Amino acid sequence: VTATSVSYNVEEETITLEFPQVLHVSSSWILDITYIGLVNDKLNGFYRSVYTDADNNVQ
Repeated sequence: VTATSVSYNVEEETITLEFPQVLHVSSSWILDITYIGLVNDKLNGFYRSVYTDADNNVQ
């Protein structure tokens, strides 16, 4: 499914995608984003991050 619109909120640093149909929770979806730029560890821009899940596994 291709997004029908993409809007950017500079203040909140978010992107909103709108689709021509409802994307049901019970279905599986793949989000494919083409990104041109640096991926860093400096917590700004598009960056790598890790977290620890409920079973104490680092993700």
